[in-house]
Amino acid sequence: MSKTRVLIADDHILFREGLSALLERSEDMEVVGQVSNGDDAIKQAELLRPDIILMDIRMPVVDGIEATKRIVSERRGARIIVLTMCEDDKSLFEAVKSGANSYFLKTESISSLIKNIRALVRGEVLLSPTIAPRLLSEFARIAKNHEEFERQGSILTPREKDILDLMAAGFGNKQIARKLFISEKTVRNHISSVYRKLACNSRSQAVLAAVRAGIICADAE
Repeated sequence: MSKTRVLIADDHILFREGLSALLERSEDMEVVGQVSNGDDAIKQAELLRPDIILMDIRMPVVDGIEATKRIVSERRGARIIVLTMCEDDKSLFEAVKSGANSYFLKTESISSLIKNIRALVRGEVLLSPTIAPRLLSEFARIAKNHEEFERQGSILTPREKDILDLMAAGFGNKQIARKLFISEKTVRNHISSVYRKLACNSRSQAVLAAVRAGIICADAE
């Protein structure tokens, strides 16, 4: 069985080593590296090509938000989970805007984190019940008066809009393919097109842009 390759970026060595030991207990996880700052995270993301990066926000040299932006912009293929003690809305929304695939609080359980990692590997996203309502509330607040996003949204095809609805509802590529009776490759192609049209790099950014444009409703289930 192929293992999920994980890179941990956190400036607290005890936390890194403890988390690494817990992840290594899972047969499908392999911690390929540990770094203590964002600059090293960027370098190791290129060198090690991990599947998942667990990224702390507050780190020396380069913080986690900036490191995430740079890794995403270089399109290394790694999925990034922002892993932090910060529960404030500003940190949450900055993480979303940076291109992070998910946001996870250090106060939650290791089993929940492992579920989140596995979901990302499958192309899905899991959000904590404490985080999802805050995101939706922010999306609702900024949904109006964004003419640029409205212009971008108007060029989406009906199929792309259907896929966005399902993405916002938390469905992964395989589930979307089944619901729409199309192949996973076709789903991926449509999602790539959505990313290009909305100038996005991740599912969370695409959903945010779609809400801003009024393509999907912030309170959709």
